[in-house]
Amino acid sequence: MPDLANVHVDVALTNLSVAYTNEDYVASRVFPVVPVEKRSDRYFLYNKDAFLRSSGVDKQGRPGSMRRPGSRSTEILFDVSTNPYYCEQLARNYALTDSETHLADAPLQPGIDATIALTEMITLDNEVAVASKAMKRGNYAASNKAQLSTGTTSWAQNAQTAGSYTSFPISVDIPKARKAVIGSLVRSATHILLNYNAAVTLSQNWEYLDKIKYVSREGLTSSGLAPVIGGLSVVEARTQRATSPEGAAVTTGFVWADDQGQDAALVYYSPMAAPSLKMVAFGLTFEAPDDSLNTRGFLVKRWREEWIDAERIEVRTTRDWRFVSTDGSTNGDNASGYATGGYLISGCTL
Repeated sequence: MPDLANVHVDVALTNLSVAYTNEDYVASRVFPVVPVEKRSDRYFLYNKDAFLRSSGVDKQGRPGSMRRPGSRSTEILFDVSTNPYYCEQLARNYALTDSETHLADAPLQPGIDATIALTEMITLDNEVAVASKAMKRGNYAASNKAQLSTGTTSWAQNAQTAGSYTSFPISVDIPKARKAVIGSLVRSATHILLNYNAAVTLSQNWEYLDKIKYVSREGLTSSGLAPVIGGLSVVEARTQRATSPEGAAVTTGFVWADDQGQDAALVYYSPMAAPSLKMVAFGLTFEAPDDSLNTRGFLVKRWREEWIDAERIEVRTTRDWRFVSTDGSTNGDNASGYATGGYLISGCTL
């Protein structure tokens, strides 16, 4: 009987390959994209007083704006300021050599594979840029953030201590966050973002389970959460990235953890319509046209480099990420003030 190695030569399967990519990205749901014409410009900020101050009332409870016939109405004043943005270009490239293209076995598609890999990297960089701002505790005033504690207020705590529970995400933590957002932004919070670990932990919390015990499983997300919690649309942030040094055994972590590496939840306001004049938002992504291709988005550029017998593939985008609703102080991101459109809850799984 012939040796089996001589009757079959191993070749690559053409109907199966394995590649790790993220299921989805959520940065645009946290910092919506606003197209701009130039890499750098400024946008106007109206004084918060401008459209919120009433005329007050007199001792009889009558509006201060009342006037008698023949008298002059009282003049009002308000001012505006500006904030800058500057869009940086994110770009990575790959040298696709002629030999790689010529020798690649099916089902490999070197050009397509390189483009996908580059696009994933730039998209992940965009996700990290937004998450690093939105999930940084130093970007929020004390009234707009909370730190949960191990074994007590953490959402992982489901045991009673001295006959009572100590973890109250539904009746305490999330309502407190909603009150903070509307109090500082004059808009009701619209979304709650949780990284996957925080979402799964909340789905098993005693108070949450009691709240949704009559909801059918068909109405739940992949982590077991209802799509709307306390009037907030749920955003599950499952995005992961490699945390190990390049060349070492790969370890991964969630992008949407806070800046101390703890699983966290973010309650925030996002406008229902496209960014426009006299609007407010938690944050925005400013997207400028590409300098040479003169279009926006994630762009692919290809060119030939004969001296190395290769085609160069590049993916790039031109963006800046900003909190656009802040308290006007010199704290927080870019010294432009604490973010007022969000509330960060850290330590959800401790």
